[in-house]
Amino acid sequence: MFKAYFTDGKNTADHEVLTSLAIEIGLKETEVKEVLTGTRFADDVRHDIYEASQIGVNGVPFFIFNRKYAISGAQDTKVFSETLEKAFVEWKTSQQSDILEIKKGTICTPEGDCK
Repeated sequence: MFKAYFTDGKNTADHEVLTSLAIEIGLKETEVKEVLTGTRFADDVRHDIYEASQIGVNGVPFFIFNRKYAISGAQDTKVFSETLEKAFVEWKTSQQSDILEIKKGTICTPEGDCK
């Protein structure tokens, strides 16, 4: 869509343009047209808008990490790096274990050897 809008100058609000783009990526024309003209995802969109208003989203861009940290507006890459690192460390420490308990049984390799 970005290429269509920014590079090709297409009107991405036009249903025919959207349908054409959707078909290019493998979506079914009838389903795309149903979504564009119907209300199939209306409740989902309303829920997203409500949830965004509850957490203080009042513009774009707005990024949320681990449902705990948010970055509003255009920020320096350092802000993103620091926030991502902080969120990742917290997420990592909250995980039970990174080690899987494996019950061994017969396996087959990509070469077709089974043992």
